[in-house]
Amino acid sequence: EVFLEGGVADALYVVITGRVRLRQQGSGEMVVEVGRGDTIGEEAVLELGRAGEQAMRVFSAKCMRDCELVKISPVNFEHICSKYPQVTLKFIKTIARRSIAWQGVPGSVSGMRSRSRTAGQSKTSNLATIAVIPINTESNSMTKDLVGGLQEQLRKFGSTLVLDEASVRSLLGWETMDNLHRFFYRTRVASWVTAQEEEHRFIILLGDSAGSAWSEVCVSQADIILAAT
Repeated sequence: EVFLEGGVADALYVVITGRVRLRQQGSGEMVVEVGRGDTIGEEAVLELGRAGEQAMRVFSAKCMRDCELVKISPVNFEHICSKYPQVTLKFIKTIARRSIAWQGVPGSVSGMRSRSRTAGQSKTSNLATIAVIPINTESNSMTKDLVGGLQEQLRKFGSTLVLDEASVRSLLGWETMDNLHRFFYRTRVASWVTAQEEEHRFIILLGDSAGSAWSEVCVSQADIILAAT
């Protein structure tokens, strides 16, 4: 959890990588998923509390995959806005866009209460990274056929990149892939996969049935996980 509904709103967060889901605890209804470049916890800098009181969190926020977030206090946010006015304009536009969508105004991009893959209109707000994991060695061949068919269909909607351990090994080197159990190398691969999301509409990560370190990376980076039987 990044923060919980009803807690003190002490900071704004910027999503650097990953995906964060916002929910209202009472109903359990998902309000929105946000991705890279989006902000969460805006109530911390909008002075939504009563006079003399701190603002409270309106939603709960939970990371849905490996994420990197930057925490910005209200004081630092004001300093940034005073130094870079364009930040203020972008922030206001984001809040306005979400407000329209939440209210279900006709003509809005989408209703955030009814669609789970709408974010703050950042470049990667609708990206999909899909991990495909075979459950046993007997399903390896069928899994490759599944990935091939999935790639063919997804290409109709945009650039689709398939990555398996062999292809990543050829690109990042044997040393990196042989040491994925180490934090430094795992972070390097995860960051590289994240960078590919900027270039492609869909990423398909093909894991293996052995529960390897590469498969763990696939699962931790995925928005959707498919188990191939």
